[in-house]
Amino acid sequence: MATLKEVKVPDLGNVNQAEVIEVAVKAGDNIKVDDALITLESDKASMDIPSPFAGVVKEVKVKTGSKIATGALILIMEIAEEAKSAIPAPAAEKKEVLVPDLGNVANAEVIEIPVKVGDTVNKDDSLLTLESDKASMDLPAPFAGVIKELKVKVGDKISTGKLIAILEVQTTGASMSAEKTVSTITPQQTAPASESATQVIKPVPEDEGDIERIGTGNVHAGPAVRRLAREFGIELTCVNPTGPKSRLLKEDLQKYVKSALARSSQAGGMGLPTAPVVDFTQFGPTEAKSLSRIKRLTATNLHRNWLLVPHVTQFDEADITELEAFRKAQQAEAEKQGIKLTPLVFIMKAVVT
Repeated sequence: MATLKEVKVPDLGNVNQAEVIEVAVKAGDNIKVDDALITLESDKASMDIPSPFAGVVKEVKVKTGSKIATGALILIMEIAEEAKSAIPAPAAEKKEVLVPDLGNVANAEVIEIPVKVGDTVNKDDSLLTLESDKASMDLPAPFAGVIKELKVKVGDKISTGKLIAILEVQTTGASMSAEKTVSTITPQQTAPASESATQVIKPVPEDEGDIERIGTGNVHAGPAVRRLAREFGIELTCVNPTGPKSRLLKEDLQKYVKSALARSSQAGGMGLPTAPVVDFTQFGPTEAKSLSRIKRLTATNLHRNWLLVPHVTQFDEADITELEAFRKAQQAEAEKQGIKLTPLVFIMKAVVT
């Protein structure tokens, strides 16, 4: 005996409306639990809505371009009694979110917390912003869920391993949709190579004016992809998208960067000769350790600026005969106050005035 069941949009958190950018099923399709039904996109993220149970699609109630919200009817499905009884009940569990490796930063100040208790966050959404004496950085959510507790506040000093928040995550059913974002590879991970992939990556030309733009106008990419592109300094219109509906994925950015690095190493990078590869094991035992994310970004930016920013040294001469006479005349008074009077303070005064 079969039963007709309605499949509705699960809780989307603080998203009022989301656009249907893809409908992955049609009437008559036989689908399994967690098979993607539709793909939604809001101003914050994109996500797949999975099927909460297995069955046959009888009628699809949405179409591409529709604007829908929590509770909207997606489709009607016919399920068998045995399948109905096998539907797993959604289970929630609490997970701790800790500060990731900050490199050699001992204490960083929390300068902003863009979320609050009760908010639903997607993977890679910003939880808080840290600032050290070297840089500021956003700490993204490692997984999707609902914020149950915040363990830090603005002004706190935190380090690697500090507990930030406790999230409640759903382990089964439609509530896992928030975790099923289109792209889940972090910047420091390597995108897996597909054996059947035939895409040809276009090399990055040396002249900025010669960059081939694959697309024009608005680029179809989520916030996490755009943030990664800003970190890498990538023009989104120059990257070949491979996602559904010409959507730009993080894997596309990583392939683009690999291609640029390969071309740079072959050409010597800005006309400079490449450094020889040294086998350090010939000098004794060695141990390879990966750099932290902030160290990798720092190395990239410093090296880029060293190559691109002009280095200028200014030389000039000045007659400081009277200055030296005055300084020596004031030395005795300065020593009484415990001050060592050097030419530096006079030079600083002359430079800034």
